[in-house]
Amino acid sequence: MGNLITGAIVEKQREGAIQSRLADLKQMKKQRDFTMAMNMAQVRERIFWMLGFYGTMSLITVTRVVVIRRIEPLPLKSIPLILVPFMVGYQIDYAYGTKSDRIYKEARKILTEEEHWFNEPAELPEILKEPMLKLERETNEKLLAMGKKPEKPWAK
Repeated sequence: MGNLITGAIVEKQREGAIQSRLADLKQMKKQRDFTMAMNMAQVRERIFWMLGFYGTMSLITVTRVVVIRRIEPLPLKSIPLILVPFMVGYQIDYAYGTKSDRIYKEARKILTEEEHWFNEPAELPEILKEPMLKLERETNEKLLAMGKKPEKPWAK
C-alpha cells in the first residue's frame, strides 16, 4: 500500500519536474527568438539611416560635380559636416522619437510574419516530446475555451 502511494507521489513529482522543464525551455526559446528578432530589427533600422546618409553623400557629390564641372571626390574634411548631424539625428530619434517603437514593431513582424531559422520549432529530446504534446494540447484547449487563438508549436 505504501509503495503505491509513494509511487504515485514520485510519478507526480516527475511529471511536475518535466512540465517545469518544458515551461523553462519554452520561455528560453521565446526569449532567444525575441532577442534575435530585436537584433535583426535594430540592424534594419540602422541600415535605413545608413542608406539615408549615403544617399545624401551621393546627392552632394553629384551636385558638386554639376556645379564645379569636374569629377573629383568629396573632400574628406566635409564628411564630418554631414556625418555628425546624421549621428545626432539617429540618437535624437532614439531618445525622443519613435525609433524604439519602430524597432519593437519590426521585431514583432519578424517573429510573426517572416520565416527564419529561429522562428521554427525547436527540437526536443525524445523523452520530452510526449509531455510537450500533452502540455501543448491542454494549453491550446484552454486558449480556445477563452476565445483566443491557439499557440503555434514551439517545439517538435
